[in-house]
Amino acid sequence: MVINTISLRNLNSIIKKSLFYKLLKKINTLRKFRLLMGRLYGDYLLYKFRLHGDNIHLKALKKIINNYKITSIVETGTYLGYTTMLLAETFPNLQIYTCEINENFYLRAKKNLKKYKNIHIFNGTSPEFIENLINNKLIGERPFFYLDAHWLDDWPLEKELKIITTKIKSSFISIDDFKVENDSRYIYDRYADKECSIDLVKPNLKKGNNYNLLFPNYDKSKIFNNLICHPDLIGYALLFHNMENDFISIKNNNFISRYFKDKSFLINN
Repeated sequence: MVINTISLRNLNSIIKKSLFYKLLKKINTLRKFRLLMGRLYGDYLLYKFRLHGDNIHLKALKKIINNYKITSIVETGTYLGYTTMLLAETFPNLQIYTCEINENFYLRAKKNLKKYKNIHIFNGTSPEFIENLINNKLIGERPFFYLDAHWLDDWPLEKELKIITTKIKSSFISIDDFKVENDSRYIYDRYADKECSIDLVKPNLKKGNNYNLLFPNYDKSKIFNNLICHPDLIGYALLFHNMENDFISIKNNNFISRYFKDKSFLINN
C-alpha cells in the first residue's frame, strides 16, 4: 500500500490558504485562540521531532560520541531546549553546555531543562560562549559541537568555526541546516546573500589542520516511514577536525558507510 505523505511545511502552507484560517485572522478572539493553539502545536512538534526527527543522524552521533573519546557536548542555538533534552538523555555521562542569544527563548529553555543535572545553559552570543568554555578548560580535549545558532540575519557560524579550529586541537562537529552538495532531498538555511554551505565554512577553518567531512545519503522514507505528516528532511554536515586516524575507522563502519558519503575532498581541495 502506498501512503501519500506531506511535509509539515507544505501542510502549513495549505492551512494558511484556507478560508477557515482567513476567518480566524479576522475575529480577534478566534485569532488569540489560533495563536495559542499554534504555539502549543508547534512546541509539541518540536518535542516530538527533536533533531528534526532524524534517527539516523542521532544513531551516527551515538556511534561516534560513544566510541571516539568525546569529552563533552557544546550546543549553540538552544531555542526551547528540546534537542538539548535529547542529547542529555542520550549521553547522560557527558556534560552539556548550551547557549541561546534570545532572552525569551533562553528563559523558556532554562525552565524546560531544569531537571537535567548535566546541562549548563547560558544566555549570550555563541562565539563568546565557546571562547569562555575553552578559556575555563571546561570541555576537555575533544568536544562535540552541535552548531545550530544560524538564524535569519544572525550568523555566528563563521566565528564559531574560527574559534573551534584555532583554539582546540581536535573536535567533532555537526552543523545543522547545512547544504548537502548536489542533493536536492535536503533543505538548508539561506538568508540574504548567505547560505549554510561549504562555501561559507571552508574559509573559516584554520589552515594546517586535518579535516574530514561526511554528508547524509538517505531518503526521508528511511526516517519517517509512512507518517502522514512529517518535518522536512534537513541537511547537515559531520565535520571531523584533526581526527584523521579515527575517521578511517568511522567511515568504514557498516552503518556509516550505508547512510553517509565521504566528501572530505570538498574541504581539503
